[in-house]
Amino acid sequence: MKSTTLIDKSQINKLVELTGQGNWDAFKKLEDSMYPILYKFLRKYTFDDELIKDIVSTTFCIVIEKSKRKMLYLNCFSWIISIAKYQMINHLRKNKNLVYSDKLDTLSNESNFITKLSIKQLIGNLDNKSKQLLYLLYFIKAKHNEISKIMKISKSTIKRRNKELILYLKEQIQDEKD
Repeated sequence: MKSTTLIDKSQINKLVELTGQGNWDAFKKLEDSMYPILYKFLRKYTFDDELIKDIVSTTFCIVIEKSKRKMLYLNCFSWIISIAKYQMINHLRKNKNLVYSDKLDTLSNESNFITKLSIKQLIGNLDNKSKQLLYLLYFIKAKHNEISKIMKISKSTIKRRNKELILYLKEQIQDEKD
């Protein structure tokens, strides 16, 4: 893996703009700063280093090509991450093969990857109280009485909302699969 150079997002916007103008020093700096971020992002979905390197290389080729066009350089950091994400999805769709994760000793395929992305989107669309409840229950692993004090609602309301949220998420995921 390449060295990590910390850089802020406004600098990434400028580096993409300079890359589009043919400045290869800017591209090298962009690559050095984004490579570890992209590698870490893609590592969540596969442990195949060659696949990750291929997707990162393809991502940078797309960045070079598209940055030549006249565009607004507002949020290039997210744009580059999105390119990598869609390259991974396209790879999985085309190959329809299983990606073996030797460290986790699990198999994950395209539908699992897309389902993870869908769940993130679904949770992102929830109201703040629902997000807070899910966060406290499943990430913090707080008990119902602790959540009751934090959110100032009864334990029975917490249990009811939790069941409703899980049913809602299941229905939405099932709808996406159909």
